[in-house]
Amino acid sequence: MKNKRKSVAEAAAKEAARKAAAEAAERAKLEAAKNAEEAKQKAEREEAEAVRRQQEEAAREVDEAQRRAEEAAARVETKRKEAAAEEAMAKHKLEAAKVAAEKMRKIKEAAQHKKGKVHNTSIGRD
Repeated sequence: MKNKRKSVAEAAAKEAARKAAAEAAERAKLEAAKNAEEAKQKAEREEAEAVRRQQEEAAREVDEAQRRAEEAAARVETKRKEAAAEEAMAKHKLEAAKVAAEKMRKIKEAAQHKKGKVHNTSIGRD
């Protein structure tokens, strides 16, 4: 009888050990799955953060390029205005020179007419 009880006890102990091992294996499996999920989520967060940083950097680069383009456009506009002002000044000076040349021609004609020498000159005529 002792052997039978001992066998039953051993079988019960083996079954308990098997159950404990199975439960431990299941817990380990669940823990591994949990750890894998956490690692996956961490990797996804890190990837999302990297994408966000890249987008921010790209946005900064776009802003900087836009700023440089606006500055260049402003410089071009300033140069255009300066050139237009210079052109207007040159036209004004040309017109003033024409008027002065015409006055000089008339003065010269009047002086020649006074002396009795009327010559048809073409100074200052366009």
